[in-house]
Amino acid sequence: LDIPAVTLEAGDIVDVFAIGGANGYDLQIASVTGFNLTTATVNVAHFAPFAMGAENTSVSVYLNGEEAIPDFLFGDIAAGVELPVGDYLVEIIPTGSMTAAISDTFTLDDMQYTLAALGDGSNQGLELAALVDETVPMTDSAKLRIAHMAPWAAGDALVDVCVDGTTSPLLPNLAYKDFTDPYLQLAPGNYDLLIAVAGTSCGSVALDIPAGTLEAGDIVDVFAIGGAN
Repeated sequence: LDIPAVTLEAGDIVDVFAIGGANGYDLQIASVTGFNLTTATVNVAHFAPFAMGAENTSVSVYLNGEEAIPDFLFGDIAAGVELPVGDYLVEIIPTGSMTAAISDTFTLDDMQYTLAALGDGSNQGLELAALVDETVPMTDSAKLRIAHMAPWAAGDALVDVCVDGTTSPLLPNLAYKDFTDPYLQLAPGNYDLLIAVAGTSCGSVALDIPAGTLEAGDIVDVFAIGGAN
């Protein structure tokens, strides 16, 4: 039985009861006072290429003043972090520094989120982005979200999402920080996509996404990152 993570404050009075485990009942916990049983699930991502060399992008992620993820490098993802619902101060502090490079506050409900550090500090400013993840599958199709989080240029940094071998974009003029909302609903099958510089009829390929097969019920997130430093 894994009891959900919880923060105890001075003066709290908490009761936790372990119940179940017999006659077909799952082991579970109940609480009469003081224990929040509702959790949010957060996928934390470091998508901010703010320095040359991955080793120089090391940061620590702090939640409400406590270090939660140390030595977090560009491209790293900490998936499935469970947190009690509530308000959080999120700070991104470069390794060796005492000053937050990014700081923001978020309210987490009992949903799944992707929380990503973005920007390179030059083309695009450093910031945090919070996306609500889709978690309910469909029985006859797949769901796909594509997000443009690559600070490869200043301004909108427009790109087109294309099917490989075509000249008409599937998703034209996707600006930096844009993402498909709602998720694309696609029939099961093989897909070969690429990201091209906008307005080039899919000819100036910036990123060739590996071909993949989507099955009914799949929920897939694709993030375009990098392109700076």
